[in-house]
Amino acid sequence: LFGDAAIRFIEADHGDDPFLLYVAFTAPHDPRTPPRGWEVDADDVVLPPNFRTEHPFDNGDMNVRDELLAEKPRSASDVRQHIADYYGMIAHLDHTVGRIVAALDATGLSDDTVVIYTGDHGLAIGQHGLMGKQNLYEHSLRVPLIVAGPNVPCGETCGGLVWHGDTTATIRALAGLNPDPAGEGASLVAADGRVRAARDRHGAAYEYSQRSYRDERYKLIVYRGSADGNSVNGTSPGSDRMQLFDLQDDPWEMANLAEDPAYATIRRRLEEELHAWRESVGDPSLA
Repeated sequence: LFGDAAIRFIEADHGDDPFLLYVAFTAPHDPRTPPRGWEVDADDVVLPPNFRTEHPFDNGDMNVRDELLAEKPRSASDVRQHIADYYGMIAHLDHTVGRIVAALDATGLSDDTVVIYTGDHGLAIGQHGLMGKQNLYEHSLRVPLIVAGPNVPCGETCGGLVWHGDTTATIRALAGLNPDPAGEGASLVAADGRVRAARDRHGAAYEYSQRSYRDERYKLIVYRGSADGNSVNGTSPGSDRMQLFDLQDDPWEMANLAEDPAYATIRRRLEEELHAWRESVGDPSLA
């Protein structure tokens, strides 16, 4: 449906006028219902290494709608089916994006059009015992970001940290527009055409209960429970916890190093940087 509408728009006569086409698919959001012919056999699904039947503690939103999509504790068979349906929807979405790109080729617009493929969030689907996006693990924070078009280096990968404020700044730069003075992002394409990392630190927040800060290797997540045992903004009371992960050696975030004396200096540094970031953005939970 969305792909067909996008292709009709591309095939229309726009003359010499520039255009912006924003295609926001609902897939692969739940309900996960891959179209007929795009189903994936759950028996072929390999569970991720960080699959768990339960999350080890209350993160402050344990009963949000997404976490009720599968029975607790999670079963391997149930999660495999959820992942299979997810993969089927992604495969169909990928096929549809290919049709849109083919329409640009067929109409002769490819050489003068920037194409950006991205998403708004990831998803747990059984990782760490969670199902949804309401957490600050990498599986829920990371999204694809692929940019192609004129003045975009081909085949280069930017390994730095990026957020969608940078996506907006990149679009403006590629369109020849001045940076937004109120914007907080940085273009990923430098004036000389090189792809560059926009930042080497990044902070993130979810509701009242979760804050994270990371550099290019280490990531700190701080959880805050409610003082009176009642939920605050989330759907469960939460708990006071801290996690430290070495994303280089532990990309699945399975080994919590927060209490390891060998990492005490790294933990303190990230705690200080997290606090400074929260102050700089006016985090209301500091009050």
